[in-house]
Amino acid sequence: MSNAKKNTLFPKARIKKIMQTDEEIGKISQATPILISKAIELFLRDLITAGSEVTRESEAKTLSRSHLKACILNTEKFDFLSELVENIPDQIEEKSKKKRGGGGKRGRPKKAITAASTAKPTGKKRGRPKKNASNNNNKKGNPESNDNNNNNN
Repeated sequence: MSNAKKNTLFPKARIKKIMQTDEEIGKISQATPILISKAIELFLRDLITAGSEVTRESEAKTLSRSHLKACILNTEKFDFLSELVENIPDQIEEKSKKKRGGGGKRGRPKKAITAASTAKPTGKKRGRPKKNASNNNNKKGNPESNDNNNNNN
């Protein structure tokens, strides 16, 4: 049993806390969260393994939610999850979205290329305007400005 305590992937305290939110559950023995953690681990291993087989069959490189949906709907032991995946689009729909170029980085839509986006700048410059050369010459301490003032007098 001491070996099992060290090898749990899911935190025992969190599992115990979730279990205690149910008012019908009283005291929980020390072994219960460990067993629940192992059960979760085995369940996820089965689900991911079956999902990865669907991914390989569809010749995809990434396991997607549509692959998990197909796995859940085609495997009898995952039937209890079928209500959760009803609204997830099928694989065919996701492939057609990718072909249309529906999204850019991080799911944002790509910018459309229009005449306005490819036009050259209008000449307005961004940022702080540069100082004129005449303003620089009139500053105090500038030897050239003193010469110009002396010549004008």
